[in-house]
Amino acid sequence: MKLIYAKGTCAFGVHLLLEEIGKKYETMQVKLHEKNSILEKYNPKNYVPALILDNGEVLTEGIAILAYISDSNARYDLLPEPGTIERARSVEWLVYLSSEFHKGFGPLFAREKLGEYLNIVNDKLKVRLKFMNDHLAHKKFFMGEDITVIDMYAIGLFRIAQHLKIDFAPYPNIKRFIQNMEDLPLVKKVTEAENGEQLAKAA
Repeated sequence: MKLIYAKGTCAFGVHLLLEEIGKKYETMQVKLHEKNSILEKYNPKNYVPALILDNGEVLTEGIAILAYISDSNARYDLLPEPGTIERARSVEWLVYLSSEFHKGFGPLFAREKLGEYLNIVNDKLKVRLKFMNDHLAHKKFFMGEDITVIDMYAIGLFRIAQHLKIDFAPYPNIKRFIQNMEDLPLVKKVTEAENGEQLAKAA
């Protein structure tokens, strides 16, 4: 398998999972927002992550990739077995993180163009952050004391939010979660690998 990713994106969670699984994989670091880019050759949607499977097929969308890797390696400790309520709860969180949180703070990349809409974006974001902060009040990770794919996905999103200078001061449980994740050898290893990899060049 080969992961196509860009630094500082939600693809970080997939990279963490691949490393955690312990099976051989390759990576290709690309740059976003380029027309006719090497990324677009693999994913016409022109964003990451994308996973090139051993048979040559390309799988896109972070949640789908996380589920595929977990299921194909029977890692039900990281994503519960299909058909269980635990699996449904896990998917519930992944969808929330993707659609409500990730897409919710997306407009902040163009903060200067939002005008009065900026207040609406910030107000909605505060609601979502409070919800997650309350959930994490008595949990080390999203599903309890053990790390799962939800946490791997979440830390990538929280890193993006930090880059956008979202204020986490009112959310101490989220801050604690972020620190717990950043302290993991797995997270440090993948961060170092991504920082050391060169951008792929078009043939």
